[in-house]
Amino acid sequence: MDAVRNSDLGTRFPCYIDRVGLKCALSTDFGGIDTLDIDFLMRVVGIAMTVAVSCMILSRCGRDDQASLVSLAGIVTVLIILFTEIASLIDTVRGIFGF
Repeated sequence: MDAVRNSDLGTRFPCYIDRVGLKCALSTDFGGIDTLDIDFLMRVVGIAMTVAVSCMILSRCGRDDQASLVSLAGIVTVLIILFTEIASLIDTVRGIFGF
């Protein structure tokens, strides 16, 4: 497990790549018990950047109506991804507490 230096906080957070994506431990004990899935964040950022560039290009070409539709499609896509993550969270909570 490789440790990456975080210069802003002055602490070390171990990060590693597994089958799912990049994971970073939230605690400084290097145990990796509490991990944060960065893959979700990277997907959302990638969609946002693609939508932003597409909207800028379309608005500069004078196609503001299509730029609005592209931004709406980006919002819907991110919401669908977010809802699947929330559903996964609810299933995990149900499994832990036995509902």
